This record gives sequence, structure tokens and C-alpha cells, in this order.
Amino acid sequence: MNLLKNSSGNVAVSRPQMNFTRVWPKDLSYRDLVGMNFTGAKLEERDFKGVNLSKADLACADMRNSSFRWAKLNHAKMIGANLVDADFREAQLNEAQLSSANLVRADLEKADLIGANLSMAKLTLANLKEANLWRADLSGANLWGADLGGAILLSCQQLQSAMINRETVLPDYICIRWFSEDRFECTRL
Repeated sequence: MNLLKNSSGNVAVSRPQMNFTRVWPKDLSYRDLVGMNFTGAKLEERDFKGVNLSKADLACADMRNSSFRWAKLNHAKMIGANLVDADFREAQLNEAQLSSANLVRADLEKADLIGANLSMAKLTLANLKEANLWRADLSGANLWGADLGGAILLSCQQLQSAMINRETVLPDYICIRWFSEDRFECTRL
């Protein structure tokens, strides 16, 4: 502890700053972690299966190869998070903030993404089969090679605001007519 005199001559106590990094166990499954702050945390290859991370701040966290199957991440902030190869099957991500997140090869099969912000997210080769995308913001999202087969409530407006290619698998109710590699016309059947 350091003793300092301020401009008025009073003695103030200054505490040394400490770098505190908590070491989290590999298995965090089925825990209640509502509202926790994991900003910038290194949490790769963790088991978050069934965990409640609603309203948690996971911005810029590294959670590569982690499992979030059946997890609740409603209103979670995962802006800029590294979620490469993460498993979100049947997870609840309603109103989650995933803008600029790296979700390359992530498994989001049957995930609820109602109202989620996926703007500028990297969803290259991601599995979004039967995911609920109602009101999800996909503007600028890279969906090249992603599988959206059976996606629920996906609109042409969402697709036109995102980046797709000929390898992107779309639900049967969406018809794409390609004019060039990056220009297309979308029709919902």
C-alpha cells in the first residue's frame, strides 16, 4: 500500500493494481452464470452444456471448440468473440449480440436466434439447419458455404443484407437466381 498526499495535503491510500485472471474449470455445464463478465476471457475447449449465461458479457472472449449445447445465452453480449467450431445445438440465443463474432464452422443446428444481432459475423461453413432466425440481423454476415437448410423464418431481406455464395445451402422455401458471383435475386415461395 502506498501513501500519497493529494493537492489539499490530505493523505490518500493507493492500492497497487493487480492483474487477476481467474482460471475456470473445463466443465462448467449446467451452472447458473447469469450476468457474469467474461470479457476477453480465454475459455477455449470448455463445456458450457446447459449453462445459463443469459445477460453475460462474453465480448472478445476466446471460446473456440467449446460446447454450449442446450445453453441459455439470451441477451448475452458476444461481440467479437472467437467461437470457431463451437457447438450451439439447441441453444437459446434470443436477442444475443454476436456482431463481428467468429463463428466459422460453428454448429447452430436448431438454435433459437430470434432477434439476435449477427451483423458482420463470420458464419462461413456454419451449420444453421433448422435454426430459428426470425428478426435476426444478418447484415454483412458471411454465410459462404453455411448450411441454412430448414432454417425457420429466414427472409429474402435477411439474405440480401448478408454475403452468400453458391455453396450456401438454403431452406426449400427460398429460391435464388444467380446473375453473377455476388449478385442474385431472392424469392420466398
